[in-house]
Amino acid sequence: MELYYFLGVIVIASLLQGITGFGSALVAAPLLLLLIDKTTSVVSLTFVSIAMNLFLFLKIKYPLEKESFYRLLWPSLLGLPIGILILQNLEVGVLRIIAGTLSVVFAFFLFAKNAEVRNSKRLTVLSGWLSGVLHTSVGIGGPPIVLLLASQNTEKDEMRKTLALLFFVMSIVSIILFLFSGNLTSKSMLFGLYGIPAAFVGSYIGNYISKKVSQQQFIWSVFILITITIIIAFYSGFRDFRKSRAETSQALLLH
Repeated sequence: MELYYFLGVIVIASLLQGITGFGSALVAAPLLLLLIDKTTSVVSLTFVSIAMNLFLFLKIKYPLEKESFYRLLWPSLLGLPIGILILQNLEVGVLRIIAGTLSVVFAFFLFAKNAEVRNSKRLTVLSGWLSGVLHTSVGIGGPPIVLLLASQNTEKDEMRKTLALLFFVMSIVSIILFLFSGNLTSKSMLFGLYGIPAAFVGSYIGNYISKKVSQQQFIWSVFILITITIIIAFYSGFRDFRKSRAETSQALLLH
């Protein structure tokens, strides 16, 4: 049952990824964490991310903006090990609340002034670093970088191309880190491998749909996906947090 649920979520999430260049983990992670343990969710999504983003990178016929890519890559890689430490030490409900909170903060900060943010080295480094931390802790590395690029009115296909290669490289490095940290389980590998064909199906359909989407519609889809993620992250996070508190109180009463 868990596997079928996982595959269904991957198809829907990868379809959104094909349209916007992000959205798979952004939508899939909170949904998967509702029924699947946090390590399996995050690691299996990383496997899917490798295949899906490689497909999109090769499929998007737009030149890569190398300067923007490298400015985001190095800080994101530095954030990956920190994310693994968070994954190992925090409860899943707390992780969801953190993800939702950061999304709100970035949404407010980056869109407060007519959704215009000038190129800033510090802001780029911070966005990349936070993306890396979130990528290996909750599997939602998109919001910081997506909000940054969208608020700078980055052209749709340029943004999709940059995100595809960035998340591909981050996911390769993440798998290596998961292996050495003991988080690469047989279950997470199995789910990840089964999820790759489902991701290809969704990505192919989404990439086709993206050709019919205008720049304005693209920006609105970014806002909508971020909002959905915030709602799901907060709802499920507070639900699990209350459940954990109730179980702790019950355990104390029994003792």
